[in-house]
Amino acid sequence: MVEAVEKGSPADEAGLLPGDVIRRVNGENLRNPVDFSDAVRKSVSDEAAIRVLVERAELTYFILIDPETG
Repeated sequence: MVEAVEKGSPADEAGLLPGDVIRRVNGENLRNPVDFSDAVRKSVSDEAAIRVLVERAELTYFILIDPETG
């Protein structure tokens, strides 16, 4: 679960909000925060946008986070 989003960060620019639940990063299911960190680190090293499956309230949708913004 997202606890905080830094104003002006790539996650903020993509619309991620505190309380959102991140279910997948670039197609990889997440079991714990370490899985999330590993998936994001790999994506950033690939210099690619990060595709995140987000659950918010009763909606589930994808957002793209561009690590180059912010």
